[in-house]
Amino acid sequence: MVKLGNRRQDTATTNRPIIFVAHSLGGLVVANGLSSQSGSNEQRQEVITSTCGTIFLGTPFQGSDKAQWAGLAEKVLSLLGDSNDQIIKDLDTKSTKLQQISSDFHLLLQQRHESKALSPIQVACFFETKSTMWKKKKDLGLIVTKQSAAIAGYQPMPINADHRAST
Repeated sequence: MVKLGNRRQDTATTNRPIIFVAHSLGGLVVANGLSSQSGSNEQRQEVITSTCGTIFLGTPFQGSDKAQWAGLAEKVLSLLGDSNDQIIKDLDTKSTKLQQISSDFHLLLQQRHESKALSPIQVACFFETKSTMWKKKKDLGLIVTKQSAAIAGYQPMPINADHRAST
């Protein structure tokens, strides 16, 4: 958030509203970045204040079935050269990390809704309706279900896609 705030300051665009569009784990990064209290400074606060909307595409706010995620996450992380077991554990439906991100983000949304000085942050959450195939051979099923994509107070919407593609 600080780098984005610095970039906006350098380009004299701090007066523009921000709408984040994020997919999967990127949505968790956005929600955590907006609601986390760590590293609060002027640039970060400017980004948060300027945020007027978020669109989450297949973001697992409530986690996912570990059996589905573990195989996919390990394969993706191994491609990046990182197979950190803690990241995989954080995707579990009982993960305290996911619960904390969801709770903190919900609190931010609630504060903005009640604020007289700032407008509410508009939120749209989407979940996939098609099974995700791995290398056209293995059906991983739905990675982010309706329940998984839910944020308290917001109804997730279906999108006619799998977790990897837009078709």
